[in-house]
Amino acid sequence: MDLIDYRNHPDLVTQDKYVLYIRDHYSKYCMLIPLKDKSARAVAAGLLRWIQPFGLPRQIHTNNGTEFRSVVQQLFDDYGIDLVCRRPRHL
Repeated sequence: MDLIDYRNHPDLVTQDKYVLYIRDHYSKYCMLIPLKDKSARAVAAGLLRWIQPFGLPRQIHTNNGTEFRSVVQQLFDDYGIDLVCRRPRHL
């Protein structure tokens, strides 16, 4: 799971400035979820959009971005999801 920043993209015609990228390790299926900002609440809402059709993951790998803390950490704790934080090149 990672965030893609589109704030400086010159031909952006939407209010969404970020894209939440989520990829299943085994199937390699990925989902891109547009976000208006990269707040923890926005990321948690985007993650719920992944969980609804596919179910709960056992583990999520991400970098140490601040958007993956607080509200998102609470979501992981509530659902029993193990959060593994690594440097970006190890994702």
